[in-house]
Order: sequence, then C-alpha cells, then structure tokens
Amino acid sequence: MLARLFLLAMMGFLFLSASMRARDERISPVNHALTKEECSACHFAFPAAMLPSASWTRLMSSLESHFGEDASLDEASVAAITKYLNSNSADSSWIGNRFSRGQTNNWPIRITETDHWLREHKNQSFKNTSSSEDIYQSDCVACHDNAVKGDFRVNDA
Repeated sequence: MLARLFLLAMMGFLFLSASMRARDERISPVNHALTKEECSACHFAFPAAMLPSASWTRLMSSLESHFGEDASLDEASVAAITKYLNSNSADSSWIGNRFSRGQTNNWPIRITETDHWLREHKNQSFKNTSSSEDIYQSDCVACHDNAVKGDFRVNDA
C-alpha cells in the first residue's frame, strides 16, 4: 500500500514538473563570448535553442548574405560560433523541445518563421515601417525586458 502511494506521488510530481517546464519562458541566453560579441553587434543575440542545428548551420554558411547584410567573419570565428550554436540548438537538449514541438520538417532560418514563434505571437501586430512606435518581429526586447537573460515572459507594462 505504501509503495503504491509513493508511486502515485512520484507520478504526480513528474506530471507537475513537466507542466511547469512547459510554461517556463526562460531558456539559456547566449553565454559564448564570441557569439554574443559578433551577433549582438547588429541585432539581439538569439538563444541557440530557438533553432535546430541544421538551421544554424545553414545560417552560418551564408553570412555574406545575412538577411540582406554582409556579416562575413573569418573562418575560425565562423567555426567557433557554429559549434556553439549547434551544441546548444533546439535539437540538442530537452529545453529546445518547446521550440521544436509541432514544427514541420521544413525548419526556416528565421526564428520569426518557426511554428513556435508564430503560435506565441499570433495575436500580436507588428509593423514594417520606420515609425518609432513600430515593433519589429525580431526586436524581442521590445516586449520581453529580460530576453537578453533568456527570460521571454512578456513585460507587465
């Protein structure tokens, strides 16, 4: 009887733990110095867990045409950053499961085109003009104050 009670308690704990992880909006921020330095020189340094390794590899192999910009780097830097991104990608650990859940096999290289991002932002409106009031899809910190720390909960303001 005691063994059954213990087993039921443990199962309840596992379900509770899994549901808490599913709602957690925090992921590991970029903690690789070179990646943080190079990526954040032009834009928010997106956490590696937001894309699978195949997407990061494609993105890093075409830096000369990085979303309309030339973001070329030396070979050693490309190799080091690619290794970091692939080692921490959405398909490298359980934390990335949230980003890969429901994703088709056709992973984009734009985080804002992933199924997870589109689901989470379906009720948001974004602008594509140059008004100072506009919020761009890739501007995470506009709505997520602590995004640089890997915390993507929405601002209370």
